[in-house]
Amino acid sequence: MQVTFSKAPHPHGFTLIELMVVLSLLAMIAAATAPALGHWFARHRVDLQAHALLSTFAYARSEAIRRGMRIAVCRDDGHGRCSARARNCAKTRVAANDWACGYLVQTEPLANASGANGRQLLRTQSGDHGLVITGAARRVLFTPPAGQIIGGFRRFEIGIRGADARPRADELRRCILIAAGGRARLVKAAC
Repeated sequence: MQVTFSKAPHPHGFTLIELMVVLSLLAMIAAATAPALGHWFARHRVDLQAHALLSTFAYARSEAIRRGMRIAVCRDDGHGRCSARARNCAKTRVAANDWACGYLVQTEPLANASGANGRQLLRTQSGDHGLVITGAARRVLFTPPAGQIIGGFRRFEIGIRGADARPRADELRRCILIAAGGRARLVKAAC
């Protein structure tokens, strides 16, 4: 006697219960990682702006040495000119020492033969209205021959606007210190 077995057809795909279990597990993982991911994005924004400001100071110093003239780094008034007053930045009123609206690098005005100011815009950096960059109320001047700054040491602190209410708020601050010789360095902490 010969016995034959027939295979039952194997169903392809997933059952509804299997899909619901996988989706609920993915939702729990996403809910657990969302705060850490938000903190990482905030820290990344601060780091990007801190490195942009640091490179702007290094550029201004090198241009002062290369050109043999004073180079100013100052807050942008929104029209490519230096500003010393508080102004609105993306519907947010900023203080007189907040550089978050943007900043620019330009040659120091020199009186030429006709008596007009000879200002040349070298670089502009757009701001981030979600950040606070506190520093000098006026401009930072780099002078030749070695790129020193006028006025002694300077410091700029970069952070998230309203971050004091956040947990681990100190991790969201960076400090740029400019020595009297004009060299700038970044510290991953508050000033």
